[in-house]
Amino acid sequence: MNSEKKVEKYEAPSNGHDWTRGNLTGNLLHLTWPIMISDTLNTIGPTIDLIFIGMLGSVSVSAQAGMGISGNVFMIVVLCGIGINMGIRAVIGRYVGAGGQDDKINHVMMQAIIINLIYGAGIAVIGIVLARPILALFRLEPDVLNFGVAYMRIVFIGAIPMALHMMCEAFMQASGDTIRPMILSAIMRVVHVATVPVFVLGVLTFPGMGVKGAATAQVLSLFCGSLVGLWFVFTGRSMQKVSLKKCSVDIKTTWHILRIGLPAMVMFGQRGFARLVLMGLIVPFGTLAVTSWAILQRIELFVTMPVFGFGRASGVLVCQNLGAGQPERAAKSAWIAVGLSAICLLISTIAMFLWPELIIRVFNRDPELIIVGSVYLQIFLISFLFISLDVVLINSLTSAGDTLVPMLITLARMWIISIPLGVVLSKYTGLGGYGVVWGLVTGMIMGSIACAIYFQSGRWKRKKL
Repeated sequence: MNSEKKVEKYEAPSNGHDWTRGNLTGNLLHLTWPIMISDTLNTIGPTIDLIFIGMLGSVSVSAQAGMGISGNVFMIVVLCGIGINMGIRAVIGRYVGAGGQDDKINHVMMQAIIINLIYGAGIAVIGIVLARPILALFRLEPDVLNFGVAYMRIVFIGAIPMALHMMCEAFMQASGDTIRPMILSAIMRVVHVATVPVFVLGVLTFPGMGVKGAATAQVLSLFCGSLVGLWFVFTGRSMQKVSLKKCSVDIKTTWHILRIGLPAMVMFGQRGFARLVLMGLIVPFGTLAVTSWAILQRIELFVTMPVFGFGRASGVLVCQNLGAGQPERAAKSAWIAVGLSAICLLISTIAMFLWPELIIRVFNRDPELIIVGSVYLQIFLISFLFISLDVVLINSLTSAGDTLVPMLITLARMWIISIPLGVVLSKYTGLGGYGVVWGLVTGMIMGSIACAIYFQSGRWKRKKL
């Protein structure tokens, strides 16, 4: 069956679009802007938490540090979930691109629900029970440890709705619908913004809960997001509808999804874990250094939103065009996304490099923290010159179902370059905590170059799912 026949079989709904045809730049922009808004809404959640925690007075720096470390632990869970759902994205996207595969799409989603329920439940138990032993590994100051444990035990309750929310988002985006995930993110953020100041600071007779309040607001928003996401998917309000009428457990299909998703889970999860190890290297340099690192992670998430938006948009075009038998069109979409995202990122990078103090002051006005955090930020900004290659091409490769080599590249850059170099520079030079950031930046640059070389080789175009 040739690619033209496959495309003809695809019946786009009235609110949909055939992403295997038309202008690539236009398709990318059409897919990207809702993803960017979604990412903005998702990213400002933890950022808002940090800002309100910064209003707690004398304990604010310690509270931010504890929440920052716990947030990094939970980020590992989120990243692993993204990796698992990469298998869903790749398979669903191929089926949509090929056309006429509604029964197979429905069957894949049934297995995806089972996978995500098991994953979320297991992670929730681990995080709640082992919060203190996990954070104690970092040898934190007592008040930082207590704040971190309090935050972590509550936020991990949201592991199940978090997994289901990411599954719904992956399904809708792979089918070519980026509008509904954007609406979903908006609903979640409205719930969060409306509740976090009340839960953190208190209002009228309602007592402020501090870091526990920030975690509670996050969990509440995750529950709302997962419920609305499932409603979108099962009522046909997205581009593909899922039905429970033909629900069945299929070990073969489950393994097929996991075979693609597990390397991606390792790849994304170890990124979060490696960042946690790097934070462990920062801890001996004091609370100011730990808080600066926590703020740095929030800034990175916020500023790189255009890159991740273009990355996921290119992933949609890559998997659907591969399904339609158009590998060269898939490759071209990824390189266009790299160029567009790099232009967006360059503008914000220059501004932050020139005025880093203004950025740090948004999170905390402690004079010493502003000085230390500004230096951390300026060093880290160097990696932004290469990050478009890494983010966009990794998303494109994993969406194509090629997850093993990207996993190996990511492991090498973190565990062979970033972490060893961070240890050497922080302990055996006069750089101190700044050496850890230099190690991370060096690894990111080397990994980005490796991704570009592998993507250009074109081996992923021949990947069979």
